[in-house]
Amino acid sequence: MVFRLAVLEAGIQIIHNNIGLGYESLAIFGKVETKELECFMENSEILTEQKKLVVAIRIMYLHFILKEKYTVVICSD
Repeated sequence: MVFRLAVLEAGIQIIHNNIGLGYESLAIFGKVETKELECFMENSEILTEQKKLVVAIRIMYLHFILKEKYTVVICSD
């Protein structure tokens, strides 16, 4: 579960940094309050499991749609 949360946090961060969508827009799309999303980025225990699932599905869908608009560098050892 920790790995999946890290992937979700990374997805949010990538969309926020590379596309320029603010946390407010991402929160609206994820059906949570802006403050909840900001707190989630600091502490993943803030959201209920149900909210995490909804946010994960919606944000990863958005990531899938927008992934052609930015590049992601993956380092593998």
